Amino acid sequence: MIKEKININIFQGSKRFVFILILFQILYLALITNTYAQGDKYSFRLRGLGEGLHGFVDDLYSDLSLNPAYIHRFEGNWLYTNLSNMQGKTEASLFGQDATLLEPNDIYPSNLIGTITDKFEIPIGIFWENSGYDLTGSELNENYNNLTSTTGNFNSEFKALGTDFTGRSVSLMGLYRDYGFSVSFHKFGFGMNFEQRDITGTFAKDSLGVRKNDSYNENHVTREFDFSNTFVGFSIGKVFKRENSEISVAVGRSPEKIKFNAGDVFDLFKEPFFGGGEGKFSDFEGKDLGYMELGLRSVFLHLRRKTINSNLEMIQINNYIMNITRYSMPFKINTLDKTVENTLSEVVLDRRTRNTKLGTKDADGNLAVNRVEIGAGLERHFDNFKSMFALGVKADYFYGDLDYTFEEGTMKENNDVEEPGNPNLDAEIYEWYIKDGRTEKTTAGISGTLLSIPVGFETKITDKFTVRAGARSVIPLVFDTEWKTHIIDKQDYLDPDRPPVNQSVVFTPTDGEDDESTNEVKIDAKSLNLNSYHFGASYKLNEMINIDLLHFAKVTELDTWWLSIVIKY
Repeated sequence: MIKEKININIFQGSKRFVFILILFQILYLALITNTYAQGDKYSFRLRGLGEGLHGFVDDLYSDLSLNPAYIHRFEGNWLYTNLSNMQGKTEASLFGQDATLLEPNDIYPSNLIGTITDKFEIPIGIFWENSGYDLTGSELNENYNNLTSTTGNFNSEFKALGTDFTGRSVSLMGLYRDYGFSVSFHKFGFGMNFEQRDITGTFAKDSLGVRKNDSYNENHVTREFDFSNTFVGFSIGKVFKRENSEISVAVGRSPEKIKFNAGDVFDLFKEPFFGGGEGKFSDFEGKDLGYMELGLRSVFLHLRRKTINSNLEMIQINNYIMNITRYSMPFKINTLDKTVENTLSEVVLDRRTRNTKLGTKDADGNLAVNRVEIGAGLERHFDNFKSMFALGVKADYFYGDLDYTFEEGTMKENNDVEEPGNPNLDAEIYEWYIKDGRTEKTTAGISGTLLSIPVGFETKITDKFTVRAGARSVIPLVFDTEWKTHIIDKQDYLDPDRPPVNQSVVFTPTDGEDDESTNEVKIDAKSLNLNSYHFGASYKLNEMINIDLLHFAKVTELDTWWLSIVIKY
């Protein structure tokens, strides 16, 4: 079934499970984190308290993602900046060369700049964010071994890696007749390609000592992994106010970012998923290549009710939220395997033979998750408004499905012989397209209920300096997923839509046996609890400039901080 060139039965051994785990991680992160990796969605203040409090803590900037109508609360001119790409980099070795990679526990880096102003007839805001990085590297090694004064052999190895882990977004928002609106364009970074070319052969020197190839064989392999990640989002909302309460309503479609370590992907390039072989990717074993982004597309309805109770020394704000969201992510997987075999002879009749095999196999799929979230929380200011404590409880019910299908692969084989003066030349030229007769259809279902408990604390050490801390626990009450793959593996056959160029060549299937199988995997995550911790600080330089520091960290790792500067004028 062309298995030596395209073997997509990734349930063999543990490699298939790597792909399942990445898709499972996408589902899981989308549900348990509210996709809080999105850099242009939360202020550093809310991040320092913990994003699980989103909706339970009033925050000028972060609430804009709940409802663009909250832009009415901005007065004057505001300038926002988030700077994180300045940190979180380390020098590492790639192909034996120095390269700048991310440190093992860093979040996906991003920079943001934006402004909100009320100087026009309506308040408007515009924000721009870039995130991630490109990583490219290559290596070429050539060795020549002289066997005699005129002959010898040689070998050459070339490796190259190209990645695109960059993201961009631009958002425009405003207020018209008390209705808030937002329009945004996003590009998420997820792209990787790998190339390896090995050449061996012999050479001879002419009378002038010029080296000429006598024969050589070339093995040329490329691997590509790419997701389509451009997206246009929009939302519209309105805030209904009363004396001590308000109701927020918003609907729209928006992108949600999911991140995971790029190094996990290289297992997918090995056998048997892409047919890459164990040794081809040894350079990336143990490397931390930083994070990749995926873009989920969501359609949402958001409801929030807020009540305010206050006296001379205390304010307590109670919030009740409900979100109904549908996430989707169509994707494509493309595989490419190219092998080139060359034989040259400068001595006998100047004969040249070149055989090229190009194997391709593609998959189309879609991930969709429906989610209903309800929650209640409070924000309490006390100690003469010097301190704030927040607590929330959220319950999520979700169900979804995933399906993708690998169609039959195609192998294009081309054999070309050049031998001047040979009358039988045409008999040695052929080109054909071979179908591997193998299809795979994978379906998955996921459902469950999650309980999330976020807490946060903020206090003023001085009139200018504020510290923040937050924590969150996510408890899967029920979490079940089932994966099923149905494989039909038939014998190779010539593509009937593309007949051979030379009909005199007889095609013989590489494997005449048909096979059909079904594989199932079940995952139960009820026993898995996830905790996260956040730290932050703020320094008010003057009435115009406020500096926020943020740290996503384990308690024992306080070496990297991110910086945000907010200017009001």
